[in-house]
Amino acid sequence: MALAKHIEAEKAYAGLLIDGVDGTPYVVATLTLTPKNGLLVEVPYMMSGGGEQFSSAKRWFESDALPAALQFKGDDLEVTLYGCRVSGRTRHFGRDLAVGRFIAASVVLGMRTIDQPFAMDTVRSRVDGLQEWTGFTATKIERHTNDYAIIKGLTIRVESTAEVAWAQGDASMSIGTDWEGREPDGGVGVDEWVTLSSTFDPPQPPAVHLATQRVVRDLLVLVFGAPLRFRHHEVQDRSMPSPQYIENAPVHLPFRDLVLRETTWDHFQPSRADDSRERPIANVDSFSADALAKWAGMHEEWSRAIQPLVSLLNREWFTPEDVIVGANISLEASGHLLSPVEGEEATYWRSKTTTATYVLRALSGLPTDLSRFRLSNGGLARLVADAYNSIKHYNRARIEDDSHIRLLADISQLVARLAILGQLPGVDDAVARYCADYPFEEVMNGFEQLRVRVSDEGKLVPWSEAADEPLPRGIDGTPLLAVEADPEGSLSE
Repeated sequence: MALAKHIEAEKAYAGLLIDGVDGTPYVVATLTLTPKNGLLVEVPYMMSGGGEQFSSAKRWFESDALPAALQFKGDDLEVTLYGCRVSGRTRHFGRDLAVGRFIAASVVLGMRTIDQPFAMDTVRSRVDGLQEWTGFTATKIERHTNDYAIIKGLTIRVESTAEVAWAQGDASMSIGTDWEGREPDGGVGVDEWVTLSSTFDPPQPPAVHLATQRVVRDLLVLVFGAPLRFRHHEVQDRSMPSPQYIENAPVHLPFRDLVLRETTWDHFQPSRADDSRERPIANVDSFSADALAKWAGMHEEWSRAIQPLVSLLNREWFTPEDVIVGANISLEASGHLLSPVEGEEATYWRSKTTTATYVLRALSGLPTDLSRFRLSNGGLARLVADAYNSIKHYNRARIEDDSHIRLLADISQLVARLAILGQLPGVDDAVARYCADYPFEEVMNGFEQLRVRVSDEGKLVPWSEAADEPLPRGIDGTPLLAVEADPEGSLSE
């Protein structure tokens, strides 16, 4: 039976564990890739009987002496496991039987040395959103027609290409295409992907590669405003050349499957079927190599603004209140990093900056004039900050209308994303185009659709049914005798 090229999810593989120590017996085990534990290995052994046969297993689980790296050799699967740690054991005293369990931090397809730390030259990953962001394809189709423009044949060429490359710290990064042929019943087919690669010299552990690639994934989350998952990893390394040997031919380093416990949950999540990735703020053409390199530095410098927003947007489910809180944490951080703007003193409270001040700085940096939506920067900043504080503080009036909450959530997360992306060279032009396009206008026109306006004091005031004049009401819907500024409502605490 040929060895498997991939580890199938939820399939139990039976085989032997090898610790690489001369003279120690091999240990029988089953290996399963699960969504909860990642790669789980189960080892049955006798607790007191069995002699030398079970000495290794008893030492691993009874004396907490599990090796950090092991090889697994089965009927149709050979893998090397790194970062192994015991996850539990079950004892059956009446039968003198126990089952020990351990998980691995990383698993590479194939037999690799285990006497050295696991470091790799290149890791190549499939990530949601890469194809939509780049539009790259490995397939080129040439149509052959007759004199009447009727297609009589096709020439199809499939070839992996590296389309974008840049330096990111000590890593060389690239985005390109990858493909795999298949022969299903009834014809020949090709599966293709757009992949993200990181290469280090000297080689680095999986955690370093993953952290480097997450910097790019976080950028895509902000671009799309939707959750994105790591779907698959492969490794290419000088320590694992092709077993095929042809005289005078260069050494071939194939890509081999790599399973990382940190992203196993991603692997099991269903792909989204909605249109959340159809409207990116900017596609790959807007990002020069310089902008992508600068993003790595900005990812660290602006981490207090980026991480709360990415953590929010990368969730599968959240409430509008979650969005308002998470986005405003990001806006506050961005506001601290952005320069003061003209007129922001009007948002101060007792001569100190407030949440509204930081939101105002983010709004003022957008390359658009909000007056076309009958909005002022100051009024919208106060409203967003007031909504945030009404959720954060138990003694503040709540927003009663759910449609108002949803709209303020959409505005908060969109402004937070634009404020960050607009700092990258060249991407600011794409942000300007986005702010002049339908997706941005659709959100900002929401107040008019809801028949409310935002006063310069940051209050929602509904339109009168009798005339096009607002009736003054507070954010909680309570009628006001006068529309007055409430500086404490926007106070950052």
